[in-house]
Amino acid sequence: MTLLQYEWRKLARAPMLWIGLALCLGFNCLWMTSAGPQREIFDQSMQSDHTPENVFEGYDIGELTEFYCYWLGDSPAGKWMARKYEKLQPRAEHLAESGAALDFYAGPITESLHELLFGSLFRLILGEAAVLGMLAMLYLLGYEDIQRTTAAVCASRAGRRLYRTKVLAGLAAAGGGYVLLAAGTLGVYFSLWDYSDIWSSSISSGFNRLTDMLYSRPVLTWADFTVGRYLAAELALGLVLIAVFALLAAVCGTLVRHTYLAALTLIVLCLGGLVAPSICGEAGFWTLYALFMFGPVLVLLNPGGWFTELGLNGFVPWQETVTAALWLGLLGVGLWLALGRSARKDVLT
Repeated sequence: MTLLQYEWRKLARAPMLWIGLALCLGFNCLWMTSAGPQREIFDQSMQSDHTPENVFEGYDIGELTEFYCYWLGDSPAGKWMARKYEKLQPRAEHLAESGAALDFYAGPITESLHELLFGSLFRLILGEAAVLGMLAMLYLLGYEDIQRTTAAVCASRAGRRLYRTKVLAGLAAAGGGYVLLAAGTLGVYFSLWDYSDIWSSSISSGFNRLTDMLYSRPVLTWADFTVGRYLAAELALGLVLIAVFALLAAVCGTLVRHTYLAALTLIVLCLGGLVAPSICGEAGFWTLYALFMFGPVLVLLNPGGWFTELGLNGFVPWQETVTAALWLGLLGVGLWLALGRSARKDVLT
């Protein structure tokens, strides 16, 4: 048996992770079944003959630019926002020509249905998978500390290299947990909601709207997305985000030797990334606000707006994708440096 298999066996024998996975799946199923009234409205809506308008015909992105730049003022953040919307105008013209807005999607219930699946449900899946992935990573990295075998394991060069294997095992476990959660939850969802007639519908249907700061507008995406393609893209980006959170836990677990202190550090970092933008926005520090919006926690909390212009939650095109790729690279380098430091450090100090 390889070292990687030994590490996976440790996770397989950790009941807290399996119990957590079961509780998450159970809660998701309970949450979905509570949406019974919406399913009835969905079935009725799919049988209606409503026809949407081509809302992108003559649509002026300048209105969005003026709205947000009014709040952001002459700050660098305001200039970034203006440049973002300049690049979006050709997309509005393309959507007008393609007739994407004329797709029925789900009729009058389109906006709430889109938020139900791609917003609320995906937020649940991603949040649960991120927490379980971080717990699995911290458990593996702190296993020797819990068993009081750190000194024995780290006494040799080969033993110190074991932590690289632990990180690989933790990443695989985090990804596997995400796949199980997504497959189980979405399997139940699509058994309750019949999407057979709308997989090829554009999510930029005239029935769909994005609302930010009480400003409602059509769904403007950076590429053409049908419901099926949007689901696939969200699942793929979700997997990258779970890897980001697992790597963040790996960095904390490597630099902070005590498992519970590493977990506390991780909680503080995640909460800080969530609270800091609100504080900056309230204080009018818009440049800092814009920089904090490149945090992975905020991306995870807004899956319903992924691949769209994101309003005040985005300052560059494809911000959620840029953020995930940026943090994946930064944390990869950070972990490499942290593992190198750990390999040279005296375990008794």
